[in-house]
Amino acid sequence: MTGQPKFRKKLSRQGFAEFMAKQPPSIVVMEACGSAHYWAREMSRRGHEVKLIAPRYVNGRRTTRRMPKLS
Repeated sequence: MTGQPKFRKKLSRQGFAEFMAKQPPSIVVMEACGSAHYWAREMSRRGHEVKLIAPRYVNGRRTTRRMPKLS
């Protein structure tokens, strides 16, 4: 595991489910959001290992919750 993305595809919900069904079991890392838990269960059913990470760590530039001062 290198930590680099393997795919960068824009898919519909149905397309995502079909795409992941064709992939061999692997580690899937997703941002934890409203629908991520649903997709985590779906991916687990297909044999993938799912890891959810906090949204604050998804974007490398955004590691804190502070907002910049508005002038």
